Amino acid sequence: MAGETLERGDIIRLPNGHHSYDDKSKPLDLMICEPPQDSGMSLMFVSGWDAGVTLAYLPKESRGLQFRNSIDVSWLIENWSDWFAYEGSAEKLERITLEGVLVMRRQEYRIDAAT
Repeated sequence: MAGETLERGDIIRLPNGHHSYDDKSKPLDLMICEPPQDSGMSLMFVSGWDAGVTLAYLPKESRGLQFRNSIDVSWLIENWSDWFAYEGSAEKLERITLEGVLVMRRQEYRIDAAT
């Protein structure tokens, strides 16, 4: 995915057991959103206890070169641990690796209402 961008509505899925934000037995989804201020894109929880809460506002340097409202994947990989890739308590932080992280493009997933 290096050289690509992630756009508004795309989902970054942290795999089971790789986060401290919620129940570790389930994956955790973060949606790429347009921020309210002039910065880079933002990441919002869309699953788990914190669904609807913004996790981070990324800096302008994270923007894709061809599409302003996107995240440059190369930037995200290089800066992964600086933004949201650690878990644990303040006394003992453990790195969340990129292994097992999935990206779902907004054109590829669908949320169906229960009937």
